[in-house]
Amino acid sequence: MTIKPMPDGGLFGSMPPTEIQPDVVLTNWSVTRISSGADHWDVLLGRCTESGIGRLSTPMMEFNATTAIAITRSGREYLLSGPPGIDEDALYVYEKQFGHVPHERKDVTEEYWNQIQRVLKAKPIESEPK
Repeated sequence: MTIKPMPDGGLFGSMPPTEIQPDVVLTNWSVTRISSGADHWDVLLGRCTESGIGRLSTPMMEFNATTAIAITRSGREYLLSGPPGIDEDALYVYEKQFGHVPHERKDVTEEYWNQIQRVLKAKPIESEPK
C-alpha cells in the first residue's frame, strides 16, 4: 500500500471544500454501509483520479445509476468510473475516521454496481450509420 500525502501535508485529513472541488471522479470505488443503532449511511471509498489520493465520502444522499453519479451530504458529486474495486488508501482513511467508533460495516458495492449494470443492459445499442 502506498500512502500519499494529502494537500494539507498529512496522510489523511480534510479535503478541499465542495465549492473548490464540487465533483470527483472515483476509480477502484466501493460502497460501505455504516450502521449505528437504527441509523444507516452509505459512504463511498475509492481513488480520486485528479489527486491520485484514496477518498472517503460523506454519506450519500442521492444515487443516479444512469449517470453513475452519487451526491453526498456535503453536496459533492462523485462519478463512479469503471468497475468497482478496493482502494487500500481509501480503506486506510476509513479506518482512521471510523476505526475507534463502535459501528457495523457492510460492503454494499454490489447493490450499486447491479443498478449501473441494469441501466447499461437496458440501453439500446446504437448501430453504426450505413
